[in-house]
Amino acid sequence: MESALLRNGNGLLALLSSIDLEMMLPHMSIMPLTPGALLGDDVYFILSGLVSNFVLTSEGQALHIGLVGRDGAVGVSGSRNRSSMRSIQTAVLGAGSAAKISRSKFRDLWSCSGGLQELQLGYTELMLSHAQQSAACNALHSGRQRLCTWLLRAHDLLPGQPLPFTQELLANMMGVRRTTVSFLAHSLQKELVIRYTRGNIDVLRPAELGNQACECYRATHRRFRTERLTHSHIRFDQHRFGCRPRFIRPQTARRSHQCA
Repeated sequence: MESALLRNGNGLLALLSSIDLEMMLPHMSIMPLTPGALLGDDVYFILSGLVSNFVLTSEGQALHIGLVGRDGAVGVSGSRNRSSMRSIQTAVLGAGSAAKISRSKFRDLWSCSGGLQELQLGYTELMLSHAQQSAACNALHSGRQRLCTWLLRAHDLLPGQPLPFTQELLANMMGVRRTTVSFLAHSLQKELVIRYTRGNIDVLRPAELGNQACECYRATHRRFRTERLTHSHIRFDQHRFGCRPRFIRPQTARRSHQCA
């Protein structure tokens, strides 16, 4: 497996220094993402496709709480305290692939890598912020605005591809009835913003979708951009530039080789 493939495929891995990424490589494998499959208790860096985090209610209903694509990962934010994350499951929505590493090995490498610690902290804060934004969105914004926000976020993760959304899935994402989704999707289709067929949605006019989305989309989009910029110093390669990433103390960088 080549590090360039992982850097180009996943936004989080692209932020790591060459030292940290090379340290992880021997313990990672590429696995296919099959729609409908549930991801296991490991750490997955999404390279392509689309997955959704969800929780099950006492009645067995799946409530989707966030989409993850090639700009994110599954299992990173809960790698140190899995017991607090057991209620959250992840299902594959769109076919693709992911780089997988066992949770135990990721935890071992995390313990002696300043880069992985920095990455986990930043991504965990980002996910918590996104969850808070989603809670506010559900309380304050209309169904039409929220539908546009979900579709636009998915379109960002699957540019130029049909979105694998059924009405039932969108209803679970938005916390509304299926008939509400049907009415809203039909309205957007009449305006030629989307084209809806059974189980798939094509975004025809993303700019117009953005105009109708609530402010939560723009706030979340800014946070993802800010997170990448904040941690862009992780990309410094001490072999190429003769410098050590700033967040890694000298003793931490030496210990990283012992964890490989």
